[in-house]
Amino acid sequence: LYDEMFEQGRNLMHLLFVLHNCSICNVDFTFTIGGDFPFDYSNIASACLMQYDFHLLFSMQTIKLIIACYFKLNYSEFNRNMWRTYIAWLLRVKRVELCSLVVMTSLTWFVLFHQPQCLKRDMQVDYLQNEIVELSRRYVDDWLEGERRLYWKLTSGLGQSRPLLAKGKPFPPTLTLALENLYSALHQLETWLLGGFSANCSVNVLHEMINHDLNNIMRQQNALDQDWILYLDKLSILNKDWKLLYPSCSEKIMWMENNWQKYSCYGQLGVDETRCSIFTYLSRLERQCPLIWRQQVQLAGDDIRPLLLPNISHLHASMYDNAQNYKWMKQRMTSTWSDWSEAYSWLKRNRRHLLPKKQLTILVHMGFLTNASGFKFGESAFTGGPLGELVQWSDLITTLHFFGHRLLISSESSTLKSTLSQYSSSSSFCGALTGDEPDLIFTDIIGISQIRRISANFYSKYRCRLRVLDSFGTQAQFNHAPYFKAHITQLGNDNPWGGHSLKLGQFFTFYPHSPDNSFLGFVVKRQKDVKPRVERKNITLLYGKNAYWNDFTKILDSIKDLVEIHATVNPDDQHLLPSYVVNHGVLDSGRFNLLSREAKIFLGLGFPYEGPAPLEAVANGLVFINPKFSAPKSRLNETFFAKKPTLRQLKSQNSYMEDYIGEPYVFTIDISDRPALRAAVKQALQAEFEPHVPWEFTAEGMLERVAYYFLHQDFCEPDHLPLNISQLRIYVGESGASCSDTCSKHGFFCEPSFFSLINVRSVIARFSLCPEFATVADLHAPSFSQNVCFLQENQHLLNCASDSSRDIQRICPCRSFRPGQVAMCKVC
Repeated sequence: LYDEMFEQGRNLMHLLFVLHNCSICNVDFTFTIGGDFPFDYSNIASACLMQYDFHLLFSMQTIKLIIACYFKLNYSEFNRNMWRTYIAWLLRVKRVELCSLVVMTSLTWFVLFHQPQCLKRDMQVDYLQNEIVELSRRYVDDWLEGERRLYWKLTSGLGQSRPLLAKGKPFPPTLTLALENLYSALHQLETWLLGGFSANCSVNVLHEMINHDLNNIMRQQNALDQDWILYLDKLSILNKDWKLLYPSCSEKIMWMENNWQKYSCYGQLGVDETRCSIFTYLSRLERQCPLIWRQQVQLAGDDIRPLLLPNISHLHASMYDNAQNYKWMKQRMTSTWSDWSEAYSWLKRNRRHLLPKKQLTILVHMGFLTNASGFKFGESAFTGGPLGELVQWSDLITTLHFFGHRLLISSESSTLKSTLSQYSSSSSFCGALTGDEPDLIFTDIIGISQIRRISANFYSKYRCRLRVLDSFGTQAQFNHAPYFKAHITQLGNDNPWGGHSLKLGQFFTFYPHSPDNSFLGFVVKRQKDVKPRVERKNITLLYGKNAYWNDFTKILDSIKDLVEIHATVNPDDQHLLPSYVVNHGVLDSGRFNLLSREAKIFLGLGFPYEGPAPLEAVANGLVFINPKFSAPKSRLNETFFAKKPTLRQLKSQNSYMEDYIGEPYVFTIDISDRPALRAAVKQALQAEFEPHVPWEFTAEGMLERVAYYFLHQDFCEPDHLPLNISQLRIYVGESGASCSDTCSKHGFFCEPSFFSLINVRSVIARFSLCPEFATVADLHAPSFSQNVCFLQENQHLLNCASDSSRDIQRICPCRSFRPGQVAMCKVC
């Protein structure tokens, strides 16, 4: 029997494959041996079990008992590690040619009707052991790798038509949840064998053991059918907080059981009536449930495409759908191209490990530029309109282009619709990744709404790949719609820009406002040949919007005897300026830089909030006088912020200039205090310093930061950690303090991705803070108050920025940071 099996290139591992596949999940399909002999699996199963009137497949334990009985293997001398090696391999390879069932049937028949032969085979034990080990090695090296590749190709169902086996059906995906069952059964088998079971080959004993074994499997299957989630809870290989990481898993399983037949795409992707197939689909393809039996497979479309070379003509050609929208951006790209080239050369020399390894397809949609938005940013760029968004998008697109990625750029809804129509997945109801979608999607809040309106299916599937440019940032209480609705009175009555329930790190900000969001930033050109300040005139340039001029005439009157005051206002608004103000009209960046090099002071008037101009002024050697507000401005007291999804409070016109730069480059004062303003102007006129640009706002700094994000950020994997755990530092905050403030107080930076590590009872218990634990869905958790420690039950509410009430102390995850590049740790 074994000689015949060896001649077919089979060995004991085939039997392990069979018992692996039969342990919990049943399959039903036609297979072939060498493409010549078709067998129907259901018939084979009936033949195997007919003599015992069983109606289940053989379980793993049953088959191994048969093998053990037949060969009287001395398991204490057998290489136990070989079994575990098989199991580890089986976790990667989930399918087998079921021809081994024929061998199993023959083996069973041979055991039951030729029992006397059992006692004559003792002399062959050593031979069989050696042959099994040797042939297994050869089998793994020469045949199994090919079978593994064929299996993934046949079972992936990821955007390619699934080929058929000869004379057979396509392989349906089968879930194997038997990891712990396998190890448990192996341990049980060792106990039985070492206890002397192999000494008795009685058919009656074997029959009894098989029957008992199958009954156990039946009970396990029934328990599994009754409560799938309970089964997952008992798996020790799963993170005990898997429900926090996969909050929709339970709900999605129940929905799939009732609705999968309504949509043909589920069946095409391998879903059938079994919970095995449903869980396989949800964990492998939609990633809404934990992946418990192996690592994620590579998608069928994940071939490595070569990086594109930087070429400004090619970049401009990809920005085509509205010439007016891109005119200012293209001018900026052209004027800064040499700086980008030098910065990328620096990155290749000094941060080579951050460079991208393959070309990505990235969809870039600027919703704020579309006609539907009504903002007309492109049209007003040359007449004094806001430039901050254009600056950031221009620098982002240039960065992505230098990294060699394929960009699909749009600034109109019609272009976006055309782009989305290229992807078959956008019209499919099923939420599976198909391998043909863009790798990343950069857009803004308006763009999110436009994508959802054009294709809700596309948005729901690829929302984890979104990167949303959000100048002022989004906080947890506005991102999670149910929480906002429950606290609408305290948070303000309107939230049009929030409620998307994305990961907070998917929002990319203009300045590093909050550790919860990702800091994207922009680039400030480092000026060359800047005139020394001693050679400059006592000129003050004004920084403010037209609507504010009338309110500040008295302020300007108080300093007009100290400095010559200049402005860059649209000539149509000349009448709003005091007569002594010299107006140059709206200047392009080149002419504005020339004017800046003649002046000494850049005076803010309170608005616009957190724009790029103050950094550009300091880069040109000016002192920025930063207006300090008498009361912090937020959505609760300032119309401009009323609809912004953040409660962040601005203490001055530009908080970054105040907190990260300071004197002698920045003087933050209350400009309505005339004596204080005059004193600041006098001090600024005497200040001596070199022009300054923080590293994170240089081209090198932005390339480094974005490359780091590409390498370490993954919002599609719930338990992904962008940093090594060695960077974690845990601090307990003072009553009422946020984690951002707590970490900053200790010289660190709050790291929100580490909340998943500390929001665990066993971790918090080490601090001996409290004897009792409670689970809450509130902004302060994890935290403690008096004798109770609070764990967070809603992952959307984990955050660094929120303050707590006076009687609650937050437990905070912190990390180191690099001065001048706060987005990265010191060793990153």
